[in-house]
Amino acid sequence: MNSNVPLHQFSRFSSTNVDETLRNVTNVFCPHQFELLEHARSFAAQLNEAKFSQSALVYISYGTAVNIQTEQLGNCFLIQVPWQGQAEVAVENVITHIQPGIASVVSPEQAMNMRWSNDCSFFTVRLDRQKVERKLSQLIGHELHDPLTFDTKFDLTTAEGKSWMNAVNFAKQQLELPLNPIIAKPLLQQIEDTLCLMLLQLPHHNYRDKLNVGHDNVTPRSVKRARDYIHDNIHLDISLEQLAMVTGVVPSTLNKHFSHFIGQSPMKYIRGQKLAAVHEVLQSSNENVSVTDVAIKYGFNHLGRFAEYYKRRYGERPSDTLQRSK
Repeated sequence: MNSNVPLHQFSRFSSTNVDETLRNVTNVFCPHQFELLEHARSFAAQLNEAKFSQSALVYISYGTAVNIQTEQLGNCFLIQVPWQGQAEVAVENVITHIQPGIASVVSPEQAMNMRWSNDCSFFTVRLDRQKVERKLSQLIGHELHDPLTFDTKFDLTTAEGKSWMNAVNFAKQQLELPLNPIIAKPLLQQIEDTLCLMLLQLPHHNYRDKLNVGHDNVTPRSVKRARDYIHDNIHLDISLEQLAMVTGVVPSTLNKHFSHFIGQSPMKYIRGQKLAAVHEVLQSSNENVSVTDVAIKYGFNHLGRFAEYYKRRYGERPSDTLQRSK
């Protein structure tokens, strides 16, 4: 193992077999198609992965020129920093040339095609989609109406780019330290939260205007009180009438306030928050957890309807999330 490459002490696998590499890389990122280019040299893949909470830092090299095609990433944002060499990344028919100093950001809803040079390798940050979107939702004061999507090109020479790399390098340094186990978990969760927030600082994504407006400052007190009550009592069966009593406004007015400032009804907002709570539990579960128990705990008594809502929001069945966490 070359000790000069990032995360060399976190080797996940190395291989000279294309099929074996495809299987392993799929497990780390997502299903994809993979082929050697015509001018490829000898194939020698190396992947290092350091996990923290639901996210990870990953170094990957194929030792030769390759072409990679993916469908939607689904559960993560990928920030790909070239370690050496260069690549072309095509997202939604826009080609971005990336090399040291120019990174790429690929969003969960986007398909991607990449062509790597013979000497190309990447230092990639894989951030959990739900973590990033939950942070954004908290900042703007309501659930996301559309998927969060970034421009692909990320200039690391800008102020945002330099700040991002400083944070990533700090995360890398902490992962490489022999941390006290009691301190390690909360520290790495804090680092993950920081990287999620710093990603949202990038100037080119579809929610940037909402962040700049300071939307929550103009939200009526009734909506803020209702949201606080919902978050504090997420386990309970909350009705519109209860929220009206808590906020001191009639149900029809509360409905209008939520529709205007949140973009959805109070009851739909409650369901979304309950789904998010279930998802978080399933992602960090242990062997004794069942989907049924968690769903009922958060008030989903119609399990078939719950599973439908869950899959529509997270793109997979609740049992899939639970199995992956185990």
